[in-house]
Amino acid sequence: QRQRTARTIALVAAIGAALIFLVGAVVVIGVVVWYNNIADPWRNQIVALANYQPQFQTARILAADGSLIAELTSREGGARTSIALRDVSPYLVHAIVSIENERYFEDAGFDPVAIGRAFFQNLAAGEIESGASTITQQIARNLVLQDGSVTPERKIQEIIIAAEIARQYDKDFILELYLNEIFFGNQSYGVEAASEFYFDISAADVNMPQAALLAGLIQAPAQFDPVVNRDAAFARMEAVLSRMADVGCLRFSFAPYDTTPFCVTQADVTGSTIAVPKARVEAANYLPRATRFDYPHFVNFVLQQVEAAYGTSEIYRRGFQIQTTLVPRLQQVSESVLAQQVRNLGASGINTGAVMVVDPRDGAIRAMVGSVDFYNEEIAGQVNTVFAWNSPGSALKPVLYAAAFEGFDTATGRQYLTPASILWDVRTDFGNYVPVNFDGQYRGPVSVRAALANSLNVPAVSALNFVGLNDFRTVAERMGINFLPEAQLNLTTAVGGTDVRLFDMVEAYSTIANNGLRVPFYSITSITDVSGNEIALPQRAEPAQAISAGSAFLLQNILTDNEARTPQFGANSPLQVSGFAGLVGAKTGTSDGNRDLWTMGFSSNYVVGVWIGRHDNAPTVNVSSMSAAPIWNAVMSEALRGTSPNPFIAPQGVGQQPVCAATGTIADPANQPFNCPAVRTEYFLQSAPPPQPNQAFLQTIAIDTWTGLRANEFCSNAVEARTFITLNNAAAVNWLNTNAQGAAYLRTLGITPPVAAPPQEACTASTERPQVSISNPSAGAQISGEAVPVNGTAQGPQFDGYQVELAPQGTTNYVIVIPRNNSQIVSGQLGTFDSRGVQNGNYTLRLSAFSTNGGVVRSTIDIAINNIQPTATPTEFPTLAIPTFPVNATPLPFDTPIPFGGLAPLDGPTPTITFDN
Repeated sequence: QRQRTARTIALVAAIGAALIFLVGAVVVIGVVVWYNNIADPWRNQIVALANYQPQFQTARILAADGSLIAELTSREGGARTSIALRDVSPYLVHAIVSIENERYFEDAGFDPVAIGRAFFQNLAAGEIESGASTITQQIARNLVLQDGSVTPERKIQEIIIAAEIARQYDKDFILELYLNEIFFGNQSYGVEAASEFYFDISAADVNMPQAALLAGLIQAPAQFDPVVNRDAAFARMEAVLSRMADVGCLRFSFAPYDTTPFCVTQADVTGSTIAVPKARVEAANYLPRATRFDYPHFVNFVLQQVEAAYGTSEIYRRGFQIQTTLVPRLQQVSESVLAQQVRNLGASGINTGAVMVVDPRDGAIRAMVGSVDFYNEEIAGQVNTVFAWNSPGSALKPVLYAAAFEGFDTATGRQYLTPASILWDVRTDFGNYVPVNFDGQYRGPVSVRAALANSLNVPAVSALNFVGLNDFRTVAERMGINFLPEAQLNLTTAVGGTDVRLFDMVEAYSTIANNGLRVPFYSITSITDVSGNEIALPQRAEPAQAISAGSAFLLQNILTDNEARTPQFGANSPLQVSGFAGLVGAKTGTSDGNRDLWTMGFSSNYVVGVWIGRHDNAPTVNVSSMSAAPIWNAVMSEALRGTSPNPFIAPQGVGQQPVCAATGTIADPANQPFNCPAVRTEYFLQSAPPPQPNQAFLQTIAIDTWTGLRANEFCSNAVEARTFITLNNAAAVNWLNTNAQGAAYLRTLGITPPVAAPPQEACTASTERPQVSISNPSAGAQISGEAVPVNGTAQGPQFDGYQVELAPQGTTNYVIVIPRNNSQIVSGQLGTFDSRGVQNGNYTLRLSAFSTNGGVVRSTIDIAINNIQPTATPTEFPTLAIPTFPVNATPLPFDTPIPFGGLAPLDGPTPTITFDN
């Protein structure tokens, strides 16, 4: 039995092994067939690499109307010089291999480690972000496939063809071909041409920082071009140096480094020996190649898009014909008026500027001027200042107020501002930061509409303090604003203290113009190759609602309100575009030292952004906040010529209602706790309306008169309505109580200054209360006789005395009949008063008890005085009026000296008055 079982197991194992072998063979055969099916169509091109000669087509960039902007050919405008691998500087080989393919000398044409890393990166991103292309794969893509698209199918082809290239050619041949073929920007092909162009030396003599700068160009020559983007180029150089140190030693396949590795250490890239050569690289002037074409900043911008999407050399290999969004008419006007205004302001020190025009509805870039003169190295003309970081000044304020209109959530509910909300333009210390307005003046309470339209700084800082830096940043980034990675936002951001780019500012204003919908910008409408085949465009990001349509409309309405900005800018400023009143919004911006002068503006169909200043960020002189406005006006006028922009109409969710201009609350005469000297109609979000009249910063609150706490069921017997200020703004409260202008403002509301903040606490069940009552005379008693004893109780916590007062019934004309006594009385005699000197009639007797904190509690009873009149008539008895009685009050003659007090006397000396009978 055991023998039979053993034979069965052996048979099954043999059959299993045969099946596994058979399946494995089938799989291997299948893979081989699949591999060959992919590789076979390209074998001739792979073989031809042995005698490769570059073939380039002319690339053309066209305007929106089809007119030629630039014609780029490597044969006519470029440079190419071959160099043997053994003659290339080892620093350059190390730098390129480290940053592009660190395992080049060991891999089989593709790098499984890099492919795995890229797989997980792309999986996390949800799209292809990294292709993990080795040097051999780049040869396969650029020289064999000649297809820069990034798809899974194309990537498989690239890997298989790279494996075939690695199988047929040695490492030295592939690397030499790559070094002589790769594109380094500025029409420079290969390391020798690039070294000569950028450094005026041979590739054999390149040092380590020079090698790092060149190697850094390969990934994106236009983006890291030191001619037009020095900062990005040098940052990339540092990244390559760091990578070289991480890679460390490389054993090249060619002598003498095939036996002795060539090493770069951390000390090499950070030590003193590299400091001087690196400084020379960073200090060098990098000038463009002599070839000239129209609109160079825009052309370079387009080339960056093409490089990012299709690779660095694809544009020339396939002879791309690139149709763009640019409108030559607008571009030429922008260039012309910018240059003219800079000449006009020559004495101020201003020497450059930038203009950008966009259609906010679809994001099409219609004009882009990056400097006054691209070819003027004295002003760094090659730098596209559309992408330079500059202080925006007040031009950023609409983004701030967008965040305020959008609102934010707190523990106490949703907080927001409306165009009617009051901001306080008073001297305010925000903690070692005291903002000032451009004219050094303060205006007291101003509406958000007035603050934004007139570009007031102090209210803007208050608004940012209200919104908070995090919520502001979130809204700003949604609208398209980027900040430098190292930027630390603070309250100075409200007035332009944090650098931004003109490109991003135009995107934010486009979001406003487009009803809060942010549409990503684009510059390319179509691409075809030299044979007319259409090439798929890179996928654009989808539009996104950055802010609500209602918030965008509020900004549209304020920025197009010429009347609102007239106090500061005048009724006929360049911010008005002739023939388009109410259809164009605008905003200026100026930074410290007038270094940056902005004008931003929009209609429903165009957004125009203008910046002027100096290339070195030095201060300018004798300029105003309006210095950039004439440029903006001319460009916007040209853009709008022959068009009919749509009016900005309130969308659903926006309401309109009369508001009290002085308080920003809804105007409601029937429920207005204070005067409203002026009413105007204002827009607001229906989800974020102006507050009700009783929710203004001046509020009437029921107060317990003894403790000064908020009155409630625990202290309901001594309540008084008092007006308080509910501002969480000490500077504003101080201004209202100490400034003559503030006091006058309060009086227009019917409020007598000073005002104080309301108590935050209310009475509780444990709040100690005073006992104040009159037990004699009894209510309704008829008083007749000389001495009237007054009995009762006057005691309580923080007790500070009592007094008894008398007034004709129905009036408040009290006089003191029992002077102030500091003793506490419990069911005892409070004092006596002589009623004979009082005319007969109905009176109110009042007991007032006082606390040490200034509080008072009163108890009253009504009595009648009915003295028996003497038979003798007094001789020449004068009828005297108590000085504080109103004219129509009944005088109370007394025949004994009686202390006199007015309404609700709380403290201070008590005046007396004597009558002679």
